[in-house]
Amino acid sequence: MFLKKTLVLAFALFTLSALSLYAEEPGNAPAKPDDTSKESVAKQKFDVIKRELDNAKPKSREEAMQLIAKKTTEIESFIKDFPDTETTVEAYITLSQLYMVVQNSDGALSSFEQVEKLSKKSEEKAIAMLGTAKILFSKGKTDECLKKLGEIKTQFPKTQHSVDASMGIASVYQETNKKDEAIAELTAAEATVTDEKLLKEISKKKIEIYSKFEDYDNMKKQMDSFVEKFPKSKDELKPIAKEFDLRVGNTPYEIEADSLQGGKIKLSDLKGKVVLIDFWATWCGPCKEEMPNVIKIYGEFNPKGLEIVGISLDNKIQDAKQYIKDKKMNWPQFADGKGWGNSIGVLYGVNSIPMTYLLDKKGLIRYKNVRGEELREAIKKLIEE
Repeated sequence: MFLKKTLVLAFALFTLSALSLYAEEPGNAPAKPDDTSKESVAKQKFDVIKRELDNAKPKSREEAMQLIAKKTTEIESFIKDFPDTETTVEAYITLSQLYMVVQNSDGALSSFEQVEKLSKKSEEKAIAMLGTAKILFSKGKTDECLKKLGEIKTQFPKTQHSVDASMGIASVYQETNKKDEAIAELTAAEATVTDEKLLKEISKKKIEIYSKFEDYDNMKKQMDSFVEKFPKSKDELKPIAKEFDLRVGNTPYEIEADSLQGGKIKLSDLKGKVVLIDFWATWCGPCKEEMPNVIKIYGEFNPKGLEIVGISLDNKIQDAKQYIKDKKMNWPQFADGKGWGNSIGVLYGVNSIPMTYLLDKKGLIRYKNVRGEELREAIKKLIEE
């Protein structure tokens, strides 16, 4: 599992801000203060809950989680008091998102099912069905996920929802190593829409899939096609272009920096050695799980020609220094205390960690994101070349 460049609070508040759009739909106007109908009372009560969420500015992740727990309880109570109003549907949607933030997939799934059952609006139904599909996939229920996504395509043909479903199907195929099926799904979706925004989304997804399967010839063709069709949007490919530049067989970007231990780091000076570039952080659980293996491998292979360049994405340089000292990580490390804004991380387009590049003695990228015993075997092979 990788830690992605996302924040729990940002995700929650973005989602809730998006949901506020429902309040502006026809027939959903703010209730008048003297309107005592059941629907209006429900609307007024839920508006208070939502407004507090929208205006909240917690100063830490802990405060954010406390806020989410409090509002989850309030929304659950609201639904018990108002089980069958139009606002109830909005409450279920908000609740499902809060459940997803705290990884309560069963609660989110139940809420999405209620939205699908109660809502009379296609927008809400589609959101719920897509949410259900994502949760089913996370639970390993691939066939059920694909079935739900197929239902979305049937119910909402030639729409954003249909394209979202096709993108979801392609992602499932991507994660189950079915490249041809993923590309075929996207090509079929492409033929059903004319909207430029949707066509760009589909094209970029194809590029992502080709990259994942290291099919760089088709990746380059798709990138060229994107620029030809959407010349004003070519800058949108900059992050993807980094992936293409850093593909297996290419020379990585130069790294030149001061190490935390003193001295200089210059990647090009390490030609003739096998080099592991390792992006990590002390707050990254998967990074810390892998670190004992990296330390062991360094001890075994450094005398035989292995070098490691560590890039810490910690927000506090001292956290990285202390961890490096405690774990006796005796290889050059760089940190600038900027987290995801780490200058070398930005250069390499890092948006998830751990991320590694393994270079051969010629300085070429030979492996990406290998870990565990696979990393050891790859290093052994390159040293013996």
